[in-house]
Amino acid sequence: NIATQEVDSVAFPPSNTASVVVADQYRVEIADTAINADNSVNGTVVSSTDDDGLNDDTVTESQSVGQGGSIKHEFVLTNLSNQTDSFTLQVANVDYPLGTTFRFVGADGVTPIVGSVGPLAVDDSARVTLIATLPTDVSPTAAADYTATVTTVSDGSGVSDTSTAEFDGAVLPSSVDLENAVVGAEGDGLAPTATGGAPWVTSTTDPGTPVVFDMLVQNQGPVSDSYNLSLAQALPAGWTVEFRADDGSVISNTGTIPAGTSRTFTAVITPTDDALPGDTAVEIALASAVSGQGDSIVNRVTVNEVYDAEIIESQSAQASPGGIVDMLHTITNNGNVAITEASISHSGLTNFSGAVFWDENKNGVIDPSEIVIDNFNDLTNGVSAGVNGLAPGDTISVIYRVQSPSTSTSGVTENGTITIGNALNTGAATDSDLTNNSVEDRITIVSGDMTLVKYQYVDPECDGFVGTFTKTRQDVEPGQCIRYQVIAENTGAAPATDVTI
Repeated sequence: NIATQEVDSVAFPPSNTASVVVADQYRVEIADTAINADNSVNGTVVSSTDDDGLNDDTVTESQSVGQGGSIKHEFVLTNLSNQTDSFTLQVANVDYPLGTTFRFVGADGVTPIVGSVGPLAVDDSARVTLIATLPTDVSPTAAADYTATVTTVSDGSGVSDTSTAEFDGAVLPSSVDLENAVVGAEGDGLAPTATGGAPWVTSTTDPGTPVVFDMLVQNQGPVSDSYNLSLAQALPAGWTVEFRADDGSVISNTGTIPAGTSRTFTAVITPTDDALPGDTAVEIALASAVSGQGDSIVNRVTVNEVYDAEIIESQSAQASPGGIVDMLHTITNNGNVAITEASISHSGLTNFSGAVFWDENKNGVIDPSEIVIDNFNDLTNGVSAGVNGLAPGDTISVIYRVQSPSTSTSGVTENGTITIGNALNTGAATDSDLTNNSVEDRITIVSGDMTLVKYQYVDPECDGFVGTFTKTRQDVEPGQCIRYQVIAENTGAAPATDVTI
């Protein structure tokens, strides 16, 4: 302040000078509203996230949030100093779940606050938001009670003020929906089955033929997530499952799916080559590796009935007049249903005679107890005890015995054909592959005849194992050995000399 003087209208210079200095005063408030200098509430600037209805130092958020979701607490900073100032922000977790992360953003709710807020002029206010992001594995709850404190500190003086961030809303479980990518059979929602426990999608297939289910995963949670893929129930022994991405690669996890988006994949189910006919439930499941949330859906694979009887191989043989030749054949049930009735006939012989014998013990020769057959129903207990026929996947050996008349002349040839009828099980089914239902054997009369008979057995370790030689076909695995015995027999009408094998 400066004092002046004047006498009789004449100004004189100041007689003394006095100086008054106003001291710096620092003060800051952080609350759910702006604060006036007299500590009253400035209702023109209020928190947009405070749900408690009170004007105080607590910002309460009551809206529900999902696992891994973010909770926003908007505070109002007011500079009640007598000069411009800037302010830093600090957060201290009180009882938010372990793993919660915190960050501050500006008035737009997006831009991160780096360094100080301000400068703010005297009595000016600014909005700041604390964003608390919950861990994805936080336990869901109907009513949380999470608290953190927020402190603002003056850059000019170090004075501070503290407010409270409170969350009392529900924490909802993350949500994911696994569906079929099939219109009308999506399986939308948490129910794994359709009405009455029925599967959503049924696909039919033959044994050994894959079934492809097109699937859709919808991440309905608040955060990005990924999901492990599996089957909730084991498939029958030997069946396989593959999960494939859209590019065809085999996967066991969906990869990261952003919140609110979806991703497709396929589940490829392959029955065994000998799968029996019938229905198999396939429950495809997924679960988040982080939150544990998951879903499943039940589809079904129906394996068709397959009827296919096969006989192999066609042969050529030589016989002397009045001689007998035995030709070995194998009949296999390549289908997945037992064959209890189907004809086994032979035809084509005119002057020769023949019959088909069941080589029941598979030793390659006709034993006294082995019978002539003309139908699968002659195969006693072939399916099971008391059920005649041939079970799925089973094989039998048959011997086609042909006798030539004694009056036959050298060079005469006849062809005999063994045929399995295409009407199976008393006409209830039809053979699916008629190309393998017959063999043709050629028999030629010679005056002198040498017959070579081959026997074999498998030596699994190739170590000289002594087995039993047999005429029947052997199944040999890679790396195993097979040992042969070849016997030459003179089946002609005269002695054979100078025989070379």
